[in-house]
Amino acid sequence: MMLLLSLLLWQTMSDPTVPESLRHERPVLVQSSGQASGQACAVIDPAIFSHAAPSLRDLRLFAAGREIPYAITLSQAAQEEDDRATVLHLRRVEGGVAFDLEMPDRPYTEVRLELGGKDYTVAAKVWGANTPDTEGRELGSYTLFDMTAERLSRQTTISLAESQFRYLHVVLTTAGAMPSVLGAEIPPSREAQTVYTTVAKSVALTKRGTDSVAVFRLPARVPVERIVVVMDAGLRESFSRHVRVTARSDATGSATETIEGEIARVSKGERKLDAMSFPAALGANLQGDATVEVAVENGDQAILPIASIQMEMRRRELCFDAFGGAPMLLYGGDLPGPSYGYAQSFVPAEHPLKARFGLERPNPQFRTLVDERPFWARNGEWLWMGLVLMIGVVGTLGIRYAQRGRW
Repeated sequence: MMLLLSLLLWQTMSDPTVPESLRHERPVLVQSSGQASGQACAVIDPAIFSHAAPSLRDLRLFAAGREIPYAITLSQAAQEEDDRATVLHLRRVEGGVAFDLEMPDRPYTEVRLELGGKDYTVAAKVWGANTPDTEGRELGSYTLFDMTAERLSRQTTISLAESQFRYLHVVLTTAGAMPSVLGAEIPPSREAQTVYTTVAKSVALTKRGTDSVAVFRLPARVPVERIVVVMDAGLRESFSRHVRVTARSDATGSATETIEGEIARVSKGERKLDAMSFPAALGANLQGDATVEVAVENGDQAILPIASIQMEMRRRELCFDAFGGAPMLLYGGDLPGPSYGYAQSFVPAEHPLKARFGLERPNPQFRTLVDERPFWARNGEWLWMGLVLMIGVVGTLGIRYAQRGRW
């Protein structure tokens, strides 16, 4: 009976959520213009991750001594994956080729054509329509190219104002060799693209052979999801460079994570391209601090005048309901994470109040949490295991006795 009672108490007992049990605190400042209440959101900066539990599961928000529920949002495209567009009615026309694209049933802002061949320049003209094999409304003219022979990149993306035509009619013309039309991919609309927050920025690059290298110290658990290279404003030349990202965890020593990407810029007449970032999801700092190197490989080409290299993460916001301008503090450290019904039913406001976090400081009220519950309440999981084992032993003995006719 005592065993069952202790298990019941262990199940129903909840951890304290008082601020005195949390190590760190940061003021939360709601920036309102006459409006003191309503949904408010603050951008989560990298420093919060380094002193919080994985996935920020130990954060607590308090106002006037009362715990306030919150939700954490993550900036991401409404649709993460590209869609395929079907090529229809491909045929030769004077000076080039024409075809239709059957588009996905959603808004889009880009069409990434898959063109076979190298070293070409073609003019593309695009119309939108809701029936196939018709020109419809003119959407624009574009220059697509591949500059492999000049050791530069290619540009086969058609950028549009957000559209939802069921079909696009495309005509490609060129004075030279016409690339083959292999297909088309439709990325998520720019209107629903991901917003990023800077994790770290380096302007002090070093030269290692012909490489330009930036070195970062990355605190534990701070996410990195994109690398951005910023060129000196005076650079006018076209270029294409391979970029290598290596990360070494302090926790694992010699283990190295490597990610590769490419940056490119082309500005030659009608041929233009500006691709200065690439995805780079690092995992080397999941358990501890890490050292990250970003190397731009110049090879036998001119060393690029790089202004800065940035590591970025998708923007995350902590959203809550602000009431009456009461002072608020965000706490973190040591306690297991809360679970709020607020987060499960959260609907982002179209125009929430803007909030921001002040500087982190030690919680002056912090005291080491001492669990004063009796042994049987603090070790409920072992009691569960003992109960299961005891039931198993008794059951086994009962079966054996029954089989022998001695029960």
